[in-house]
Amino acid sequence: MKKITFLETLIIAFGLIFIGCSTSQNPVNDLTELPNSAQKAIVVSNGTAQAPPTPLIPVSGVGTIWPFTSTNFIIPQDPINLIFIGQADPRALRATLLFLNWQDAIGGMQTAYAEPKGWVGNAVQMEFGAFDPARYHIRFFHFNNFTLANCHFEFLIPGTTSHQVTSWEDGEQFVKDAFQSVPGLLAGSPTEALLPGTANFRGRPADGKATILNVAGNKTGSPIIATQKFDVPFNQFIPKPFCASGPFDFLLVQGLVSFRQQVIFTPAGNFISQFTAVGHLDLTPVDITTTPPTPIGATYRARVNEHHKGIMTNNVTLVSSFQMFIEIPPAGPFRGQLIVKLNVGPGQSSAFSLATKCLP
Repeated sequence: MKKITFLETLIIAFGLIFIGCSTSQNPVNDLTELPNSAQKAIVVSNGTAQAPPTPLIPVSGVGTIWPFTSTNFIIPQDPINLIFIGQADPRALRATLLFLNWQDAIGGMQTAYAEPKGWVGNAVQMEFGAFDPARYHIRFFHFNNFTLANCHFEFLIPGTTSHQVTSWEDGEQFVKDAFQSVPGLLAGSPTEALLPGTANFRGRPADGKATILNVAGNKTGSPIIATQKFDVPFNQFIPKPFCASGPFDFLLVQGLVSFRQQVIFTPAGNFISQFTAVGHLDLTPVDITTTPPTPIGATYRARVNEHHKGIMTNNVTLVSSFQMFIEIPPAGPFRGQLIVKLNVGPGQSSAFSLATKCLP
């Protein structure tokens, strides 16, 4: 079994409640690697965006890139499988995908790295399909004269707000086919770049290469205010995300999480996306070793909040994410809170923090 860090464990479990894309082969087993003592203390993990990640891969005609995305500047999340050159501004790529019946996507914020610019966030993300039940999902990361991207196919895990990725390769091929379907959109035929370490990443199909698309005729975006608003019912047995007494602490989580996203594209070409998720959930401790799992404690409540913001103009790209899970009441054995923050921007503004506070 693969050993994972405490930070990875928290992200896997926390992602079952908040928006995320899961690729863990068995997140329940992964959780058994968490030291019990670690969850009984105050834990703060910080990652700044000052140090470049490894490995860095030179791509001919593009630059030197890290072949992954991340949610925290530390752990690879998704493999880069698309590179756009030419007219590669994500706002123009978005306009083309809107023309092809894609729409703005609700999804977690990530970051990518290339030299010399450093870290950037995905202010723009799109989907073909729907949040529920399944979709192709793409995130764009702009580096002046080129844009890195990951597209994957995923489905909503029943009873949660998280998606399960089934293939990186299908997403890459779907986008490639879409851009080739528009006459005059591409200059020449697509090429490929070998990206070591990305083949079949996390056990999902991928050939270890990124498709390079030289875009010559993107569509022009029109000013718009677009809003999505819907509820996602949560009804699932999950490992306790934090403040657990051991690896067999499981909860039955039930309730509604309300999603709202607004995307604004201004006449000046500025892109602004704001997302909010709010929910009050009922948590019931259960014995996961019985079939079906049986309650072993009184039901209590938790409040979840998630906020994202993405801004892209001709001068700057800014991305921020805030996630909070607070158990109510916070007092009591193995109760507490978890707060995760991500900021991605120019200069010294990029940072990640994860903090749990657990009561004895």
